[in-house]
Amino acid sequence: MNTFSDLVSAWRQTQLKKAPFILSGDDAILKYSHIFRNYKDFVKNRPDFWEKKTQKFHLGLIPIPFLGNIKKAKVYVLSLNPGLTPVDYYAETYDNKIKKERKRELRQQKFNTDYPFHFLNPEYSWSSRYWHSRFSKIVEELSGQLSSRQKIAYIRALKRVSQRITCLELVPYHSKSFHLSRKVIEELQSVKLMRAFVNQYVYRKAVKGDAIIVVMRGDKHWGVKNHRNVLRNDQRAAYFTPKNSKRIIDMLL
Repeated sequence: MNTFSDLVSAWRQTQLKKAPFILSGDDAILKYSHIFRNYKDFVKNRPDFWEKKTQKFHLGLIPIPFLGNIKKAKVYVLSLNPGLTPVDYYAETYDNKIKKERKRELRQQKFNTDYPFHFLNPEYSWSSRYWHSRFSKIVEELSGQLSSRQKIAYIRALKRVSQRITCLELVPYHSKSFHLSRKVIEELQSVKLMRAFVNQYVYRKAVKGDAIIVVMRGDKHWGVKNHRNVLRNDQRAAYFTPKNSKRIIDMLL
């Protein structure tokens, strides 16, 4: 069983021409979802989109099971699911370059070689405040440490982070908040494929010392075994702890 090929092949076969955008075997999520065609449709039908208690998943947006190059990564950040703001709909409706980047990432092919983790591309910084805020201190520290060995600007450090870090989502569909029963989670094919990939391919890589795993959110759902290269993060804040940040930087040097 090749868990990398199984995961990537399944997402490459997922149609992205017409919503709902959903992996085969994830029908259980439909009951808990919205399907909006574009930004105008979203705004028209969701006047309460700033409401924190909104729990529906949005299948009119391109799923994000992973960010970055999942095969070449050195740092694997595990999370629950991609968040949601109006910017997500706006970006996919009006910015074709972002939409293409998200499709390439989903297919894991034809990457932007400088920024395979597209949210860290400065060109798209207006759409990715979340990830820039998570990685900004790591990029700054990395830039400072590398400068003593070679001349490197902040942008070069940012590229290195984008090229060597990936985020893996347990559930690949956008939502404002995450409230999904364990029963439904266990029914999703996307979850089964991702868990198999993490607990076999990624975990083995970590055991060999070729990568580290940082469980940012959803520790109880991931089921990753303990190891010195498996780091448990602050689940509530979803920010890297100072200790974990240091381990990440060490892996990127």
